Amino acid sequence: MQQFSALVTLAAADNLIDSFDQLEFLTMAAQAYTLRALSLEGNPIARLPNYRAHIVAHLPGLQMLDGRAVGPDEPQQAMRALRHQEVLMALMLTNACLVHKLSIAVQMQRVHAELKSQVWGPWGQHLSGPPPTPNTSNATRLLQLWDYEASLSIQARGYCHTAAADCFTL
Repeated sequence: MQQFSALVTLAAADNLIDSFDQLEFLTMAAQAYTLRALSLEGNPIARLPNYRAHIVAHLPGLQMLDGRAVGPDEPQQAMRALRHQEVLMALMLTNACLVHKLSIAVQMQRVHAELKSQVWGPWGQHLSGPPPTPNTSNATRLLQLWDYEASLSIQARGYCHTAAADCFTL
C-alpha cells in the first residue's frame, strides 16, 4: 500500500470485507491521516456492532464514512464507545468464567453427595467401620479452597485476569 500513501478516497462497497484486520493497512500512519472518504457499505463488516466507531476511531483524518459526514467530536465519542465495549466484554468474560466455575462446583457437590450415599447406604447407615465425624458441606468454603485457575489453560487464565482487571478500572 506504499504506492497509495496519499490516498484520499476509497470506495470498497459491496465486497466481502468481514473483519477490521482486513482494513489494517488503512491505519498505517500515512493512510490514516490522508484518507478523507471511505465507503464500505454492503460489506459484512458494516453489520458488526460499533462498526462506525471502530472505523472513525482508527482513521483520525476521515471526514466521510459511507456517505455520512464524520462529526468533529465523533472520534472522541468513538474511542469512548470502544473502551466501553471492551469493559463490557471483559465483564462478560469474567461472568462466563464465574458461571463455569460454579457449574463445576455443582458437579463436584453432586459427585460428593453420590459418593456419600454409596458409603452410607440408602438409609444413612455406614456400611463398614466407625461412622465418620460429622462434616457439614460448605459450598462457599469449597469455592475458596478450590484453585479454579489451575484447571484453566494459560491462555484462558490470561483472559480471566485481563477481564477482571478491566472490570475494576472503570
